[in-house]
Formats: sequence, C-alpha cells, structure tokens
Amino acid sequence: MPNDAQALARLGDVLQTAGQKDSAMSVYATIIAHADSMDALSLFNAGVSIYNGAPPFPDTVHVSADCRRERTGGRTGLTLTQRRGITAQCDSVARQAAKTRDEVAAQNYRLAAQAFEAGLAHNGQSRDGLFNLANAYLALRQPDKMLPVTQRLVAIDPMNRNSVRLVAQAWALKSRSDSALHYVTLADSLLPVDVTVTSFAPGEQSASLSGFIANYHGTPSAPLTLTFEFLDASDKVVATQTVDVPAIPADGNQRFETQAIGAGIIAWRYKKS
Repeated sequence: MPNDAQALARLGDVLQTAGQKDSAMSVYATIIAHADSMDALSLFNAGVSIYNGAPPFPDTVHVSADCRRERTGGRTGLTLTQRRGITAQCDSVARQAAKTRDEVAAQNYRLAAQAFEAGLAHNGQSRDGLFNLANAYLALRQPDKMLPVTQRLVAIDPMNRNSVRLVAQAWALKSRSDSALHYVTLADSLLPVDVTVTSFAPGEQSASLSGFIANYHGTPSAPLTLTFEFLDASDKVVATQTVDVPAIPADGNQRFETQAIGAGIIAWRYKKS
C-alpha cells in the first residue's frame, strides 16, 4: 500500500526524528500528491504530523549567551567597545537562528495547510480540520486565508473559547484591533460556558459524540440547551439531538454525550437553543 496516508505520515515522522528533513518533506509531499484518493481523516491526521514536524523555536537567549562565551574566550580585559561589538554580533546570531527556524518550519506549515485543505475538500464541515487549517494559516501569517476559515469554524463550534480566539487572532493579523478585541472579549467573558467536543465516532448507521461543558466564570451558569446537527458528505442534516445542560457551579464542568441514528454521518455542528 505505497500511498497509505497514515503509513506515509509515520514514515515522515521517523525521517524527521532521524534528522532527514528533505526525505521527510518528500514523503509528506507524496501524501499531498495523492490527496484525491485518500479519505478526509487520513489527510487530517497526516496534516497534524506534518505540522508537528516543524522544528522547535530556538532558545535565542542561550544561543546569544553561548556565542558571547565563545567569542570572549574567557578574556576579562575586553574594552566596553569590544564587549558591545560581541553582544551585537551574538544578538545577530540569535536572530538568524530564529529566522532560519521560521524558514524551515514554514515548509511544514505550507504542506500541512495543503493536507488540511485537501481533507476539507472531502469533509468541509470538519471542526478539527477547520481548526487545524486556521492554525496553519496563523503560523504562516496569512490572515486573508485564515479569517474565512475561522468564520466557518465558529459557525460549527460557536461556544468553544479556542475557536473564538482564532477569529480574534485572524483580525489581529489584519490589524483590525476593534474586531480582534470583540472576539477576545467574547472568549474571555461573554460566552455563557465553554463547550468542548472531545470524541466524535461516526459509523455506517449512527454516530456518537461526547465532551464537556465548563463554566469558566466566577458565578454559576444558567441552564441551557444545545442542539446538535449531524451532517452527511453533502452537508445535509441527517439527525438532530438536543443536550440539556444544567446549571454549572463556578469554575465547574459537566460532561455530556449524545447519539444519532442515520446513515452517512461524517460531521456535526451545534447551536444554543
């Protein structure tokens, strides 16, 4: 099975760990090249592997400090001008290390975005696919692509604080501070609760979904009802289920689960009733 997305993604991970960056990127590119014949979940999982394969941020403080120690060579009689010159040179080395990391990581983020885009072509209502694509665009600093994706995301997952914060970040990248502040305020204080779906298991004739609802405020939340819609590949609503959420004490949380009967369910969305 030479084009199995998950096998290729794992191979890419191994090559990344072994320091064979070019070979890993070649494997990841193979995944993208065969996206039409792969299912959405495999492409989403591959995208996560590609994204997580980006190199970590360098510790620029230590890079600069190590450079200074090397260039001073233990000498104590350096003039102020010499010390300032070494500091300037080593700060430049640290900045270059960060720039190099960003250039290498951008390769991962671009390929990851392509994998998420390809997955969404198969399942455009996938909350996780949209969430991950928005983060890839954020890492690439592409607000014009990021904003519409985040708007689709909150249409599916409107009461999740992390989803709402991504909209704020997209507006911030576009230098629209008023719009960014609106969504920051919504996430930090205006949402009645924070809804997190932790498990979604679609089957041939049914689907199950579960998660938890957290009250992040200092006072008890009011009871509410969430209406979940379960969708097929054509975005048609196959089934609808309601979840009654009781009052939740301050800083408390409440688990929930629901099931739907229907063929071809591949995605979900919800709204406050």
